[in-house]
Formats: sequence, structure tokens, C-alpha cells
Amino acid sequence: MPRDPLKHTSATPPSRSAHPYRSPVRQYFSRRDRSRGIPEIPVDAESWVGIYSGWALLWGCLFLLIPVCYVYIALTLLRQLCFAFPDSLYASIQTHLPSLANIVNALEQHSSRAVEFWCWIEGIFYIGCKWHVRWLQTRDPLEASLSAAPMMDLSERQELWNFMMESERDIVGFLRGWFFDQPLENISKYDVRDFAAWSLFETRHQEHLSTSELEQLEAFVDEIQVRISLELYGEDSDEDSVSVQLDFERRDDMEIWQHNLPRPTKQFEFSEESNIEEPNFFSNLYETYRTRYDQMVRTGENMVPTFHTVQEIRNLVANADFHPVQDLRNMVGNTAQRFAEAEEHAKATGRQVYETLVPTGSSIDKQLSAMSRATYTQLTEAWNSVKNISERLETARFLSKQRQRLRQQLKGYRVMLNRMLEKSSAVPSKQMASLMRQITECNQAMEHLESRAQNAFVQATGFAQRTLPSFLQRKEPQHFAKYSSDPLLGIATYPLGFHLLILGGTEIPLRILMAKRGFTRNVCGAVSYYFHPGSSTDDDDELGEKMPIAFVHGIGIGLIAYMPLIDRLLATGRPIILPEIPYVSAFRPWQSPNAVLQPAVVTSTMTAILATHGFMLATWVGHSYGTSWLSYMCKYAPNAVAALLFLDPVCFCLHLPRLTKSFVYTRADPGTISYLVRTDIMTNWTVQRSFPWAWIDLFVEHIEVPCSIYLSERDALVPSNKIAEYLRSKDIPIREFQGHAPDDFDGASINCTVFLGVGHGDWTENTVLTVPDIANSVEVLCRRAELLHEKSQ
Repeated sequence: MPRDPLKHTSATPPSRSAHPYRSPVRQYFSRRDRSRGIPEIPVDAESWVGIYSGWALLWGCLFLLIPVCYVYIALTLLRQLCFAFPDSLYASIQTHLPSLANIVNALEQHSSRAVEFWCWIEGIFYIGCKWHVRWLQTRDPLEASLSAAPMMDLSERQELWNFMMESERDIVGFLRGWFFDQPLENISKYDVRDFAAWSLFETRHQEHLSTSELEQLEAFVDEIQVRISLELYGEDSDEDSVSVQLDFERRDDMEIWQHNLPRPTKQFEFSEESNIEEPNFFSNLYETYRTRYDQMVRTGENMVPTFHTVQEIRNLVANADFHPVQDLRNMVGNTAQRFAEAEEHAKATGRQVYETLVPTGSSIDKQLSAMSRATYTQLTEAWNSVKNISERLETARFLSKQRQRLRQQLKGYRVMLNRMLEKSSAVPSKQMASLMRQITECNQAMEHLESRAQNAFVQATGFAQRTLPSFLQRKEPQHFAKYSSDPLLGIATYPLGFHLLILGGTEIPLRILMAKRGFTRNVCGAVSYYFHPGSSTDDDDELGEKMPIAFVHGIGIGLIAYMPLIDRLLATGRPIILPEIPYVSAFRPWQSPNAVLQPAVVTSTMTAILATHGFMLATWVGHSYGTSWLSYMCKYAPNAVAALLFLDPVCFCLHLPRLTKSFVYTRADPGTISYLVRTDIMTNWTVQRSFPWAWIDLFVEHIEVPCSIYLSERDALVPSNKIAEYLRSKDIPIREFQGHAPDDFDGASINCTVFLGVGHGDWTENTVLTVPDIANSVEVLCRRAELLHEKSQ
């Protein structure tokens, strides 16, 4: 019986180097494209409000406050200077700029010290915010990503990959979406490797992976090619197809069949970019040149009794034109026999040099063979026509020495990296990132040597740069949505007064409202939370028998935006826990970038909060970013989860590019209130640097408790259509919102409800209709969880 492709495969991929048709796994160097700007995602014209709305006018006035403050500060300084130098400066201003003199006089008569003091504070605060943004931009993105979550082992990554591939039907659209909709033919195999290394290996580069991780990476790329082949060309009904069978044997079909994929009619392969993967053609050319020179000198020294002295031999070689035949003929003699021997030796040497430069069967070898003879002859004659052998030799020795040093250094770094990866959980992220950065710098130095060798070749031969063969010219990799390495995008700096206004209008009223409702504010570890013990009823003699509700808010202004829902949850009489996530609550610029909690910290802290109040289980409710915490609890602390309710979940189908491109690369609409949140500095840092999607991405197989999911039909961030399609493939019922929820959910353990015609988070604006439905769903989930808990006991 064939294995189910949905089941998890072995943790360790089969060995690739043992197969006779497989070349050894190579270390690839990931180059970041710095020559082009970050692509912009076009906005949706239908939903775009623009700069002509009232909100956009308000935000514009806010941004103008900062230059007004600086103008006021400049005028106050000018006023002080005028009264300090009345005979010179003030007299000149009165003569040439009488209007400015009148303004100075007005400031002296009507200015307020309080206004001046506030303007100074605003100016200093603005400079501090700009410095903070620049400091965050200079922080190592790799270090931030490594500190956001621990590294996955091979089995965890393989499980994630299997779930992703099983859930995705449009592999071509999935891949093109991450590459900003580039045509598939423009995406090279190197680009796919780089994308897979970044997305599945904690945003690391290809040179930062261990040998086993590189093997797993290659297996992922191979499977993508097979799945694209099946999507483009369909399945092959003839299992005895010779051409396809031979092709798969060449590519190690053992790894492809481990997922029981059908054989495609035609095989698709990404294009190879040899100049990107092996940037050493010209440095190898000079290395071989130095080696052949040393060999010729040693050959001449061994023939001293027959011909010349050692010094004469060296002078002869140093002053030669270094044509292979001519050089050897001058060394060996003028006889026809020795000339023939030298010529044969030169031909053999040429073949040896070629095999040294270009491994047989490699992509460069194929491309060289495919080149026209005229181009190849032109390159050869250009190199052999150089008269100044001493300069070439000096360059060759310098490049050889530098490359040998870098290779030795890189070898030591690789040994250290493998040891650190084996104990990654015990190695600080800063130390790990520092070593990886040194490895990247070594690879960059190697590439710089190749560039110098190419420039030296062009200069020595007079060969024009633009006339070099295409396979020798540098091609930039395709840019994909590499948000964790791209600069922080879409950050705006607001005045200090606006920060205080927002905090005063949210935090202070929140604490007052919570106190009136009987909540107490507590702290457990790094998490502050509100707790309400609930209210007893006639049916409950002991309050502890009631299932508690834990609600986790999303990106915005904190818990105060959810007061209608909190009130309805209070009406259930159940204990309520409301954790706060300050780093996704806007206008808190004092938050440290290290404040973002890791998955292990979230699960341990929330479990401790439950235990503090005498609970072992809870019904977890989350909105938007808060669903990432629900995903952590569901995957890594399932014993504390009794039921789940997701509102606008970001945790489903997170491997798709929709959320990343919509939040990071699409310009925020200045005509909406959400513009405030989208442009907040800590919100951007959290999403771009501390959002471990691989740990957040949730699949139905992870959910083993009663669950309800609410989607918004016109969600601009969450791919609601894709999530609904995925849930349907799992036979999960999906209903349209009708204003009330059925009490039994039609008997389904997991169900989904779609809010029609609304966007992300818009359900909070129509609480009269949506909140009762959500609260009713929470109550039903709690009751079902209580029954299941009683049966289990």
C-alpha cells in the first residue's frame, strides 16, 4: 500500500551524496540585491481613500506641527540674539527685514515660556524618534530573527513543509507571489534556494546552513520542481515512459518518491545561474596561471645540466610571452622533436587547465560547449596575447594568497558554525548571528577577489566588459518579499503631544473602565493582564468549575477597542483573563525591541497565569495578531487549551505572501484610522523583525479541541478566500454571518463563519450585530469544552 503523502516523513532526508547521479552538496553564497529599490505593491483603487479625506488632512496637520515647532525655536533663538546684539544684528534686521523685526518684537511681548518650553521638548522628542528609527534600521536583521524564536530541527521543518505543500494547490502562484509576480521563467534555481533558505531556515542565508540542512533545502527545491511540473503538464499515465524515467534517475528519484507524488508528463526545471552559484571563473584562471608558471620554473630547474643556469631559466620564463607552445619551446630547445613534445605537452596542459577551471559535466562546461567557436577563440587569444607576464604573475600570486587565506578562515568558521548549530538552544542569538555575519563577510571577500580578477583580465587583455560571454557576466538575483532583511518600511514620526493624547485617551480610560467592571491588573513575568473572577450562579456552587475565557487582542490601541466584546463575555459569568501586548499597541515608543516575546515565553507565561488563578484549561479567543498567541498555545501548550475562537486570524495560510505584502510592502492608506497603527515604529519592528511565521503558521491537524473561526470577506491583510478554500478541503463547514450562531455548530468540531462585505477588524465597528454572535460562539465552545473535560475524567 503506498504511503499517504499527508503523513509526516522521516525527520532526516536521505543522503544525496551517496547517489551516483548526484553531485556533492555545495555551499552557496546568498547575495542581497542592493542595486534596485524595493518593489512597490499597487494599492487597491476601490478601497483606497487617499489624501483628500478628513483623516488624511488631520494627519497632515499633525506632521506640520514639527516644522512649526522648529520655526518657533529658531525665532526664539533669533530674538535672544537680537537683544544680545542690538546695535549690530537687530539694527541690520530692522533695516533690511522689517517684517522679521516685527515678529521678533511680537515674540518678546506676547510669547509664552510654556509654549517655548513645549516646542523645545517637541524638537528634542522628534530628534530622539528619528535617532531611534535609524538605530533600529542599523540593527542586524539576522540577529533579530534568530532571537524571535529558536531554530527548528529537521523533523519540525519537514513537518511544516509537508503541511504547506499539502495545503497549497497553486504552487506556481504561491512562488510567483513571493517574487512580486515575476514570470516563472525569470526565477532561477538560485533564487528559489535563496527564498527557501530565508523562509524555512529562520531567515538565514544559504552559507549559514549545515550539510544536513543544505540537503533538506535541496530536497525542498526538488519537490517544488516536481509539483510545478504536475501543475503545468499534468500526470503521466504511462509509467514506462523512458525519457521521464531516465530524467528522474539522473535527479535521484528516491527523494522525489518519498512523498508519493505522481510522475508528471514533462519535467520542469528552474534555470541555472552558474555565474551566481560559482563566481570563481577568473580567480581560477589566475590561480591556474600561477600554478603553471611555478611548474615551468621547476621543470627548467630540473633541466639545468642540459640547458641554462637556474637564474637564466627564471629570466627566460619571466620574459616570455607565455604562449603555451612558445614558452615550452624556448625552455626545451629548438629541435623539431622537442618542439613536437612541447606542443603535445601544451595541449595536454590546456586540457588539464580546462578541466581544473571547469568540472566536467558542470553547467559552465555545458555553456562553454554551447558557445560559438569565435567567442571562445577570441577569449583565448586575448589572454595569450598579453606580453607583460610579470604583471599577470604578480596579480595571480596576490589573488592566490588572498583566496587561500580566506578559504582557511572560512573553513574554521564552518567548523564553529556546525558545532554551534548542534547546540543552537544553548548559544545566544547574538553570538550565532555574529558568526554567521563573519561567514558572509568571508564570502563577500571571495566574491570581491573574483571581481578584481575579472577587472584585471579585462584590463590586461583589453577585452571590453560588455563583450564578455553572458555566463561570465554578473546577474543580480530576483528580489522577493524578504521583509525581515529589507529596511523597516512605512514608519511615521508623530509629535509627543499626539502620543500623550492617544495614551491619555486609551490607557487611562481603560484602567478606569476595568476597575469599574471588577477587573484587577496583575503582572506575571513579562506579561501584564486584567483578571475578572466571574460571577457565581445557582447552577455553580463552586466558581472554579466554570471554564475561564482568555482573550488576546490584536494590533491597534489595546484592549479599549474591544470593550463591547469584553462586556458580553462578562455577561456569561465566566472568569476572564485579558493579557496586554504593549509592543503591538501603538504610540508606545519607549518599548524596547527586545520586548517581543518568544513562543516559549508566551506559552509558559500564559500557563502560569492560568495556574495562578487555579485553572488548568481555558477557552482561548484571539483577534488578528493575538491569534499568533493562540497558535503558540495550540501547538506548544495544548494541555492548557480547551477550545479556540479565531477572529480575523493571521495564523492560517501564513506561508502565503498575502499578509506580508499587504502589511509591509503596500503603502498604508492615509485616509483611514488604521494608518496610525500601520506606521507605528514598534508595530513595524514586530512584524518585520520579530514575527516567526514558521512557529505561528497553524494547520487543522494541530487543532484537537472545539474551534470556531471568523473571517472577513474583504480582508486586505488575511487571505480569507485561500483560508476558506483550505478549510473546505478539510471538510470544515463554512457559513455566512446571519446575526446569530447555531448552538450546536451543526455537530462540527471546527466551523467557520464569514462576515460578508467587511474588511479586517471591521466587526468591531458594528458591535450590535457581530459581538452577540461572537459571544454566543464563545459560550457554546466553553460548554462543549466542559463536557469533553468531564468525559475525559
